[in-house]
Amino acid sequence: MAYLAILMLTAAVVWGLRQLPGRLHTLCGPHQMTIVLALPLLGTFGLHYAIFAAGVIVLIVTAPAVSRAGLVLPAMQGLELRSQLFLLCLPLMPMMIYTIAIGGLTFAQLNYVHLLGIGYILAMVLSGQRLLEPRLQAWDMLFLSMMIVQAFMDCRGNDLTFSIRACNQIILNLGLPYLAVSRAFVRSRSPADLMLALLLGACILALIATFEAPRHWLLYDTMPQGIGADPETSSGYAKQRGGLVRSRASFAESTSLSLFLGLAVVIAVALRKQIGSKLTFFAVLVLLSSGVFFTLARIGYIVIIAGLVACMVQERRWGGLFKLVLAVPICGAALLALSHVIPTLAASMGTGEDAAGSVDYRSELLSRGLALARENWITGLSMTDIYDNLESLRQGEGIIDLVNQPLTILMRGGVFGASLYYAMLVGVLGVLFVRGPALGRDAGAAGAASFAGLIGLMASLVTTSYGRNETTYVVLLAAGAGLVSRAVMRAAVPAMRPMFTPQPAISMK
Repeated sequence: MAYLAILMLTAAVVWGLRQLPGRLHTLCGPHQMTIVLALPLLGTFGLHYAIFAAGVIVLIVTAPAVSRAGLVLPAMQGLELRSQLFLLCLPLMPMMIYTIAIGGLTFAQLNYVHLLGIGYILAMVLSGQRLLEPRLQAWDMLFLSMMIVQAFMDCRGNDLTFSIRACNQIILNLGLPYLAVSRAFVRSRSPADLMLALLLGACILALIATFEAPRHWLLYDTMPQGIGADPETSSGYAKQRGGLVRSRASFAESTSLSLFLGLAVVIAVALRKQIGSKLTFFAVLVLLSSGVFFTLARIGYIVIIAGLVACMVQERRWGGLFKLVLAVPICGAALLALSHVIPTLAASMGTGEDAAGSVDYRSELLSRGLALARENWITGLSMTDIYDNLESLRQGEGIIDLVNQPLTILMRGGVFGASLYYAMLVGVLGVLFVRGPALGRDAGAAGAASFAGLIGLMASLVTTSYGRNETTYVVLLAAGAGLVSRAVMRAAVPAMRPMFTPQPAISMK
């Protein structure tokens, strides 16, 4: 019965936002409603992974809508709609990992995000657009450098077959979403709508997270097994805090969901003018904040604080920044005081006794990790050597949890590798800050969302690892690269021509 709850909650968000004024109203149409309801049905009743995979790809390529006119299929040249659907769908389903192996030799692991990327790139090709984009050439090279560093870190100390599999996975995990998102943003007629589509997906997960924790019911917990996807290593019911199950919705664990929903709050603030209605903006903030609360993870609050500061810096709102800096410690102290009398609030903020040990662990990891990085600063260490040196940090679950992603990159790649890995991040942030005001109102707001999101994400990653949010990082990075490349286009071409000539939709009754 979990799929019925997912369908009802998903439909409630899309229908509810459809009734409110503003720009989100136009992004909650029949195409969006059809695809967000079709995905959980595919995941539940797909029977086999091949059926699920084909269904996801077909949904993105065809972008169908079920309406009073029957089945509506937009013309293939309508890539703008498919770009919005691609970003809307990114967080909506579990990763659905499927191992591709022949004779015991594993070639790669396919997942849900890869299927969306394949579908979108296929739609791009069918619409007549090229994969190569001259305006993105410099960013493509920087991203390729990041992928090379990742390949070096993943392959070192391993045999040839593992290295081949690792390189295949890097292309799928990093290259595929970067290719799709960067092209979508540089060519979009309305990049703010692409960000709003991602925000709509986050609102759906926020309501599901709000539903899950009080009822001790994780709606997506058994969905992957139904289509023959690889089983998850641990059950989400093992993660509890303050007597509540930590909501995780479609994510593998609650911390990653908290991070993602915190980013959604930041994106909503950056796009508040594009949302176009104070009522809708307030409703979105309440819904997202509720989702962050019920993940029972403090990382969402870290993302929000760091992201809002970055948003005000990008928008040059110095007065607002000053007020925020004053308000944060006051609000923090008030919430901390309340957490002593409200156990659920203590669990959400991570101030309870069951969360105290994680702070000590992260502090020890930081000091030991920095010492390792100093000793091996040129080329770093393999994962095997890192685990050997951090053996004393092994926890009761039998793992050494590297919950500091930048530190992990530094330990694995050394100073030179880490510098090359983060070169594109520094470049995108720098160019967004300088060119942001010149991007125009729509692209400028999307640029502020990308800038603030990346800062918030990086601030939070010092207390956790990527997990599923590696895709989120790539999406924000690619979006930023696409947005600043639009400024290059604008300087070179005074007037943009439409990307395609609208064609009538195909209606099937």
